[in-house]
Amino acid sequence: MAADESTEIRRNDVPLLPLRIGETWIAIPALTAAEIVQETKPLPLPRAPGHIPGIVNLRGQAIPLLDLGRLLDIPAGDTSESSQVVGRIVVVAAAEMRVGLPCDQVLGVVAAGEFEQRDAQVSVGTLLEYAIGEVETPAGIATVVDIARILGVARVRE
Repeated sequence: MAADESTEIRRNDVPLLPLRIGETWIAIPALTAAEIVQETKPLPLPRAPGHIPGIVNLRGQAIPLLDLGRLLDIPAGDTSESSQVVGRIVVVAAAEMRVGLPCDQVLGVVAAGEFEQRDAQVSVGTLLEYAIGEVETPAGIATVVDIARILGVARVRE
């Protein structure tokens, strides 16, 4: 992501999409989300790093999955059967990539005016390295992340 794109988010003029990974809420620019689909079992990829659990077939197109929980060391949270929420995959397009982000829950788009330009107060995994602020959601505070930067770091190079 170019520096000016990150600045765009900070100006409160970009709607955000909060999603939950484990017990942690993050928010990405809503305009990077191409669609949200039901989670499906991925087809594993041989020799792929741990943060790439595989690919899914989305209307004939192979979409690689990026497990942000593993990549950013976000704890999985309560995995008991009674706490399971139907998972979703948020398909995002950023940093010249199109990937699916498995998550536990997705909230609706948060209006840009609700985005607070304060320093993020996260202490979960390496999330703070990619945090650019926080937003209040109906479920609590979500850390706004630079998704293009995360995708750039996660990119598998030959």
